[in-house]
Amino acid sequence: MLLTHGNVAHNIGAIGYATAIARGHDRAFSWLPMYHDMGFIQVLGGLLYGLRVGIMTPLAFLRDPLSWVRQMTHHGSTHTAGPPFAYRATADAFQRASGTVEIDLSALAYAYVGAEPIAHSTVRYFTDTFARLGLRRDTLVPCYGMAESVLATTLALRPAATAATDFGRVRVRESRRHQIPVVSCGKPVDGLRLRVVDSDGVELPAGTEGQIQVSGPSIMLGYRNGDGSVTCPPDGWHDTGDRGFVSEGELFVVGRSKEMLIVRGRNFPPYDVERAIDAMPDIGPGHTIVFSVPDARRGRESVIAVIGTNTAETEHHRIRADVATAVRTAFGFSLDDIVLVPTAEIPRTTSGKLQRLKARQRYLGRRLHVAAT
Repeated sequence: MLLTHGNVAHNIGAIGYATAIARGHDRAFSWLPMYHDMGFIQVLGGLLYGLRVGIMTPLAFLRDPLSWVRQMTHHGSTHTAGPPFAYRATADAFQRASGTVEIDLSALAYAYVGAEPIAHSTVRYFTDTFARLGLRRDTLVPCYGMAESVLATTLALRPAATAATDFGRVRVRESRRHQIPVVSCGKPVDGLRLRVVDSDGVELPAGTEGQIQVSGPSIMLGYRNGDGSVTCPPDGWHDTGDRGFVSEGELFVVGRSKEMLIVRGRNFPPYDVERAIDAMPDIGPGHTIVFSVPDARRGRESVIAVIGTNTAETEHHRIRADVATAVRTAFGFSLDDIVLVPTAEIPRTTSGKLQRLKARQRYLGRRLHVAAT
């Protein structure tokens, strides 16, 4: 991927313009690795804007998620960022904490949420948990971005934590009997444009789901090929590989095109199925990965759920049956295989994101450490 100094400067400038960064006043804090675009741009942006940036290692966060908010309290941080799982893990850790926890998030103005699909429940959970410790309800900022645009493509700069029934930036997708809130990722940052197109590249009307494309000064020059040539975005429009729709000028991301579950001609984002399973009592958030694999015998794709659980083996038959029933009821199709593994076996990146491709490869290679058969 080829990014220019101009690409980087534009994107950092657009983020700063959108959030009115104040030189000499604002302070950022990050635990994300420097090789992650979200972590790197936080630090680089701090250097360009003259901000004080506090840094903690990813391992320190994973060992103790509360250290993130404690350090932001200590530094008086105004800006931070992380994937959705980090906000939920931090709220979970606070709920489990015993004794007095000295936390004050009143200085925190912008906490960006991105890098993976955003559940409305996660945004609301973190906000509700820390509201009495100074966190404002408009602090969490759902966003959409990618390395191809340096970092940010869209930012949702209006409150994201109210109930779905009275929150204008949540749209509900129907999946048989299951209603799924989709959180807005906001409008494009200054200078960027986005559109949603069909498979022929024809722009679709607002509210219609399709392929997300972006264009503008932050977008990369192109991908460098093995022979040294460069593949550039056609007409300057980069196809993100994501699906979504636009409503009232704001982007709602549904999921990755290549990860979509296609069942009887219908598209199901794996994240929707994962969240439905994670909501079950014996499982919990971030413990499920759903994907599809070729099935020559059936002549179609089979849908697989890999679930992390540390429950007793005697409970596994019941859990499988409950999961199968829940998915069939909510989405109208049956899982072809439900694999239970120890929670530590769910593959994640160093920043904590679920690794769906790695789980799929392990499944196909029969390299999953199954909790029970």
